[in-house]
Order: sequence, then structure tokens, then C-alpha cells
Amino acid sequence: MRIESAYTQPAPWERKPDAREAATQFEALVISQFLGEATAGWTSGEGGNDAILDFAQQKMAGVIAANGGLGLATAMAPVIERQEGAK
Repeated sequence: MRIESAYTQPAPWERKPDAREAATQFEALVISQFLGEATAGWTSGEGGNDAILDFAQQKMAGVIAANGGLGLATAMAPVIERQEGAK
């Protein structure tokens, strides 16, 4: 049995995401923008409420994208893989 230390793994910011992960992150960003437009008038103007709504939108977008979302990640991942392979 081989046990690897956390110190031997690259830090999360040093690890390059794979094509599927990158496409899912992009889809989450797009969905977050949609949600932001859909909820544009929902805040009372208080800064704390805006921050909470923004955080909730980002988390909801991530969950939606991770569970299939709009299908953008599914369509984009093969394209990203081909482009990465061409380099």
C-alpha cells in the first residue's frame, strides 16, 4: 500500500484542470451571469445582501453546471481536448 503525502501533490492553483473541468467551470460562469440578470432587482441596496445573493448565485451556478447544466460543458470539452492535443 502506498500512501502519498499532501505535500507531494501540486497545490490546487498549480494543477491544470482537465478539459471537462475547465468546460464545467466556464459553464458555471455563464449560468452565474444568467442568474445575475434574472435576479437584478432583488436586492434592497444594502451591501451585505448583495454579497450573499452573489455568493448564492455562484454556488447555484456551480451545482447546476456540475449536474449537466445547459449542456455547454458537454459540447465544449471535446473541442478543448482537441485544441490541447494540437499544441
